[in-house]
Amino acid sequence: MQEVQLDLQELSRLMGLIEIDGAAKQWTVPGYKEGAPVEVPFNAIETPEGQVHTLLRLLRRGIAPEMIRAFAMKAGIQE
Repeated sequence: MQEVQLDLQELSRLMGLIEIDGAAKQWTVPGYKEGAPVEVPFNAIETPEGQVHTLLRLLRRGIAPEMIRAFAMKAGIQE
């Protein structure tokens, strides 16, 4: 298996799950409440809670299993 080189925020952004505004420390979920910003800690993707939240979003959106596995590996979540 290839070594995972993707940053968690970058992986999520590539998948269109979140858009992060670093200056405002907000993120938006495209299509959620018409793109209204949701105030969360800026490191939400790096925290265990943020990782689980993102992993659940990946599962709900029908993302390919290998991408979910890549996210989980990078996040340190056991298979």
